[in-house]
Amino acid sequence: MKKIAYVIALLLSFSIITSSCKKKQGCTDATAINFDASAEQNNNSCIYKGNVTFWNDVASSLGYVTVTMADGTTGVITADYSSAPSCGASRCFNYSNVPGTYSYTAVEAAPGLHTWSGSVAITSDGCVTVRLY
Repeated sequence: MKKIAYVIALLLSFSIITSSCKKKQGCTDATAINFDASAEQNNNSCIYKGNVTFWNDVASSLGYVTVTMADGTTGVITADYSSAPSCGASRCFNYSNVPGTYSYTAVEAAPGLHTWSGSVAITSDGCVTVRLY
């Protein structure tokens, strides 16, 4: 009987020691939106905001275009590009948010000339460009 109690105590001690050696896993990158300050080991679960850049094509001959996202964020495109600009380009409307699909509407400055609506998928730490023409 003493041997069984000794074996059980030994196994229980071993279990406690090995489980206490495990580090809490989570996102350890402070720039991520799901940063876990108590995590001791990165488990590659970090999520980052993504970006979308709305732009006009030179061939479209559009004036200023106001883009409104479903959350009410608004921006204006004030320049035309001959090809897709890089993410965050000036004079485009640049929008950043957590990963997901977001609806938008866009209206050219002169009423009734051009309007657009649609949705765009934003990925973690990604960049998407949306051409309005």
